[in-house]
Amino acid sequence: MKASQQLGGPTARHLAEAFELVARSRFTNRHYDRARNVPSPVIRRILELGQLAPTSFNLQPFQYVLIRSPEAKDLLASSMIGNNARVVADTSFSIAFLAENGECLKESL
Repeated sequence: MKASQQLGGPTARHLAEAFELVARSRFTNRHYDRARNVPSPVIRRILELGQLAPTSFNLQPFQYVLIRSPEAKDLLASSMIGNNARVVADTSFSIAFLAENGECLKESL
């Protein structure tokens, strides 16, 4: 028996149930409120948790840029395609994740 189980920690069944709850309740938000103020501690926590997530093509390390000013969000939105431009413009803040892809750099030189 694992130490976490001896101390009343989560079992595989508990973890599976927790994952199922998250998987079944997830959704994509399509409506944003540009005027809504998200507290800095909440944004900080989002960024901390984002560092735990895997990246596309396993691109590490990465950096992120927090974008709050309407002018900067409008500039970012102007480079987006499709509905993404409206989404960026309508949010109270955006986060851009930046990573170098060596193969792309080689092709562009």
